[in-house]
Amino acid sequence: MKQDWTFDSLLEQGLLLAAAKDAEELDPDAEVEFSPQYQKFRKEFLKDPFRCARRNKRPVWKKVLQTAAGLLLAAALGLAALLAVSSEARAGLLQWVRTVGDTSVCYDFFAEPTNQVPPRYEIGALPEGYVEAERNADPKIVSVFYRSENNPRIYLEYMYMEEGVGPLLDTRGVEVSDIEVHGCKGDFYYCPDGTGSNAIVWADETAGILFSIDMWAERDEILRVAESVYLAE
Repeated sequence: MKQDWTFDSLLEQGLLLAAAKDAEELDPDAEVEFSPQYQKFRKEFLKDPFRCARRNKRPVWKKVLQTAAGLLLAAALGLAALLAVSSEARAGLLQWVRTVGDTSVCYDFFAEPTNQVPPRYEIGALPEGYVEAERNADPKIVSVFYRSENNPRIYLEYMYMEEGVGPLLDTRGVEVSDIEVHGCKGDFYYCPDGTGSNAIVWADETAGILFSIDMWAERDEILRVAESVYLAE
């Protein structure tokens, strides 16, 4: 499933979650009480419906703007409060987010830690001459180093998208653009002056894993290697 960062989507999910929680607390046998505002309007309407209608007749665009602004503000405040106090809501609405700063990009995750070592992934389409030279795995991050006698190294790194793990990438002198790896949202980090390697970072939300490939190659070659990463066990 692809991550949707848009505010409209988060707002919709937040309202649905809040409505569901409210519905769980409703008593189907409870007597309905109308608000004082409704009772006042009902009284005025029954007394003089035409006068009430003229007074409430305003341009449609004005009604829409005022109503939308009020709903947007209320929903935004409610969503912010919900995310602030509920780790369950954060995990449900935001599996992960990417924060772009002036000189860095930070990936933050909201899933509860499992302390499990990620499974074994490998690169299926290594460039000719490369072999796996080293693999380091701990309960949070797996780093794999590939080497070749006559070419620079290749790094594959991946981690579960869990709270307390998200990486922080230095983007000084680096151009960042959107990219997709097998339909998964990702970023391409390009060093235009050639003094550093290039990288692709992408999130597989189905597996709950963030991947990165770092190598001295152009975009299409790195993408080819990234799309060949597979689950080996």
